[in-house]
Amino acid sequence: MILQDLVGHLEDALASLRSLRANIGADTRIVLSHDNFVGSPILSLAEQFGQKMSLPRQNWLSMGDLRGLLELAGFEIEDQGTELLFPRYVPGITKLANDYLAHLPVFRDLCLLEYFVAMPKALSLSEEQTVRLYQEVHEGPIYRKKSAVRLKVKKDAARQN
Repeated sequence: MILQDLVGHLEDALASLRSLRANIGADTRIVLSHDNFVGSPILSLAEQFGQKMSLPRQNWLSMGDLRGLLELAGFEIEDQGTELLFPRYVPGITKLANDYLAHLPVFRDLCLLEYFVAMPKALSLSEEQTVRLYQEVHEGPIYRKKSAVRLKVKKDAARQN
């Protein structure tokens, strides 16, 4: 599932991610991408010159913020990174900037796009949930019914002897 440039427009990103987590399968992967807030002045200039579509203002979240939100919502991060250091095509420069420079430590923070690939964490039962589940299985209505049937069988067998 691809969530491109969505998270910055959400009123409550954590609630939305939790809702998403509750409604996807265990084998689903999400790709969440958003603009790097460091590049906001460049993107604003591009909008003013008609080189980028205007968008409503959005919440600027750092990669650390998004990582925390994904983890709180029940996701496990498989991959994360940054891309797109030079968005316009200029022969020789674009390939050098985006394929090589963008992956170097100093330039990585200047990339315009940040992304995460995440999957739902395996749900683990808390100690309290485990005790409740055990009690339901071993002391619940089905267990009582099985016990009553066993007791009746034992009584019937005793009468026959």
